[in-house]
Amino acid sequence: MALGEGQRIEFKPSLAQLDPGLRSLCGMVNADASHGAILFGVSDKGVPVGVEDANLDRSQKKIFDKGKKFDPRLPLDIRVCFRDDKAVIVVGAARVADGCTWARRARHPL
Repeated sequence: MALGEGQRIEFKPSLAQLDPGLRSLCGMVNADASHGAILFGVSDKGVPVGVEDANLDRSQKKIFDKGKKFDPRLPLDIRVCFRDDKAVIVVGAARVADGCTWARRARHPL
């Protein structure tokens, strides 16, 4: 968090921004960087604010289920970290096949 946002990392203060966060992650994986991470529960300035949902298991399942809507399926690495007693959910992904492009399968939003 100290290094701030960049080509391979993005902060989202809330899980309410899950859909745009996963779209950004998909873009990171498709870009030259070929991997990236979204940190939910972190302000744009890199300050931990914590995720709003106290049920972290349910939040992780929701993220995992949303990840299934990419074709081919985007393998997500979902972890919970605590910074300043605030829960931060880190969602990472990396390209696993050369030349593969990820896109949403459904017409509806993530």
